[in-house]
Amino acid sequence: MGMYDRDWYRDSVKRRRDAEKGASFRGAGKPGNWASNATKGPVTLKQAFVIFCWVMFGLFLLAKWYPSSSVAYAPNGEPWPKTASYLKGYPVLKNEGGSRIQIDNSTGVSAVHGQLLDVLTDPRTIVRQFYIPAGEVFEMRDVSPGDYKLRFMEVASGNAWEVDSVYTVGIKRYGNSYQHTGFSLRLNRMRNENSVKRTSVKSSVFRGG
Repeated sequence: MGMYDRDWYRDSVKRRRDAEKGASFRGAGKPGNWASNATKGPVTLKQAFVIFCWVMFGLFLLAKWYPSSSVAYAPNGEPWPKTASYLKGYPVLKNEGGSRIQIDNSTGVSAVHGQLLDVLTDPRTIVRQFYIPAGEVFEMRDVSPGDYKLRFMEVASGNAWEVDSVYTVGIKRYGNSYQHTGFSLRLNRMRNENSVKRTSVKSSVFRGG
């Protein structure tokens, strides 16, 4: 390579490097680059309000679908049982019959605190209180003939509701024999056409009942 060729090659390399440096410097100020982000002004009041609204909306959805206000103890201060059973410290009334009431929480995602209410008394009387973990079934036995309603509270969320239906249990006679009648109720967290009709109640009223 002659002297002229070497000078030409050196000058072309220098021009290419200078061009690359210039392009990098000009690109530093383009939108989306870190340099432009560093020089942005403070967030406006309108932008802050929009951000606040989105955050509150997200918290609302989080509280609705993944509630965290877990109820740690039964209303009387006793710990929840380990398995499905009556709650310790509460009487088991209306126990002079032969009917059975089964509550199925096998597909539930939360344990429930349940109450069986005698609707023939004024005011209504809570005759039995029970606890059913998620995935379990509980059966009340020897229930006296009468009309009853059921009330539940999700332990995981504190949400409480009362089943709209009134359930009648008693005795049916078949000639010279008879049979005790009862019923079963399956709890379903997802509200659909197969869900029992229910009415929300305040957890304070439920727990104070």
